[in-house]
Amino acid sequence: MEKWLSKAWDAILKFPPGETVAGAEIIKRLRKTIGEPDNNKWWATALMEAEMGEKLIFGGEFDHYIDALPVNPIYKIPGTASYDFWDAIKERTA
Repeated sequence: MEKWLSKAWDAILKFPPGETVAGAEIIKRLRKTIGEPDNNKWWATALMEAEMGEKLIFGGEFDHYIDALPVNPIYKIPGTASYDFWDAIKERTA
């Protein structure tokens, strides 16, 4: 499964910077490029790892429910690798 997660990470890194996208759309794109994981629960793991690695930035909102995820978060693809978490918090609270 680590190989599939690595492919998911690489595919997410290729998303256009600055784009806003829901988890469902990310899964749709990943299905086309890397295929399905062995277990449907791995979709959430792939998104969580990308979020922890600051490759997906959670925008605080959710889209409609889908079967592949417990919730359908809306993410922003950061424009640069030097995304500043605290600057983003300031922007959201301003």
